[in-house]
Amino acid sequence: MLAEIPDPRKKKGLHHPLAAMIALTVVGLLCGQRSYTQIAKGARLHPDLRNALGFTTKQTPELLKVFDIAGKVITTDALLTQRKFCQEILNRHADDCLSVKANQKQLYADIRDLFEPFDETDPPEVSTRRFKNLHADAGAPFRHIPT
Repeated sequence: MLAEIPDPRKKKGLHHPLAAMIALTVVGLLCGQRSYTQIAKGARLHPDLRNALGFTTKQTPELLKVFDIAGKVITTDALLTQRKFCQEILNRHADDCLSVKANQKQLYADIRDLFEPFDETDPPEVSTRRFKNLHADAGAPFRHIPT
């Protein structure tokens, strides 16, 4: 029934089917969510619901296979700071420089800890610090962050 509703949106920037968007909005409102940000947050927390409503996930690692990225540095926003994406970059002999937000609690904490003062002789008010490139074990969740 929802799929029969004509989609008035322009093709540019079209990310999700209209029927899935309407269904998600209805489900969100029925669950007491009163804003689009609350509805989106609920959708992120329930991937099975997203799939059931007809949302599709982008295969970003597949997109990387289209380009020759060997020897390049890939930069993105925090949205793509994901294990599968990062692993594909490394598999393709490239490097990454990715944003991390506080909603990725453990990764954010690990990175923050790297920039904490090392001891009492390195107080927080120091304006310049020198860092060496870190090499983590092969099993590290992100190769640049030691586990």
